[in-house]
Amino acid sequence: MMEGDAKSGQFAPGHKRSKGRSKSAKNVRTIAREVFFERMPYRKNGKSIKFEALKIMSLRMRAAALNGDRHATMNVVSILLPFEPPEQEAAPAELTEAKQQVLSNFLAMQEMLLPGGSKRARSIIGGLRRFDRASRRFRVRAPS
Repeated sequence: MMEGDAKSGQFAPGHKRSKGRSKSAKNVRTIAREVFFERMPYRKNGKSIKFEALKIMSLRMRAAALNGDRHATMNVVSILLPFEPPEQEAAPAELTEAKQQVLSNFLAMQEMLLPGGSKRARSIIGGLRRFDRASRRFRVRAPS
């Protein structure tokens, strides 16, 4: 390639350059969407009904699991676990005096390590503790 020749370069005249992705090319997501959401006939109670392929696969997997197929059961459970509704939280139980003491000691150590401690941690224990100079630790105050 000569320095003065502006026309000589990567693409020689007469050679067709690629113009990118062809219009008929599809990505994996598009192919999967077409395959799994295609409506297909399914025989239910003697009638032929059209469902999406994904629904037919789910119905067949459920039937196999109900018939005792161990692998189908594991597949159904592994698919359904992420969609399990969250369990309702139980009402918070009252802290026993021993647990309050452990929490107080933890907060005291946290305050020694981190000056000022944690606002959230201090708000949890609130006014339930006092510092006992003799034992050099926090004690839980008796409820009044």
